[in-house]
Amino acid sequence: MIGHIEHGSNFGGLFRYLLASDKGARIIGGNAAGDTIEQLTQEFNNCADQRRTTTKPVKHFILSFAPEDGEVSDNLKQEIATQAIQ
Repeated sequence: MIGHIEHGSNFGGLFRYLLASDKGARIIGGNAAGDTIEQLTQEFNNCADQRRTTTKPVKHFILSFAPEDGEVSDNLKQEIATQAIQ
C-alpha cells in the first residue's frame, strides 16, 4: 500500500475527478451528507468558508494497493482509511 497527499483549492474539481462515471468510483464511507458531485462540493465549500484565510482547503489523501495485496474488501479499505487519517 502506498499513501500520498495532494493539496488544492477546488472541491468541485476534486469530486468531478473522483466520481467520474468512467472510473466506476463509489463512496464506501465517511460522514458527508451529500452523495452527488454538486452536493458534496457545496457541503465541503461551506466548511472551508468557515476559515477564509486557508488558501488550499482541499486535502486529497490517496491510498493505492499493489496487485500483490490481492482483493481488498470495502470494509478493510474503510478501516485502513480511518486509521490513516487518525
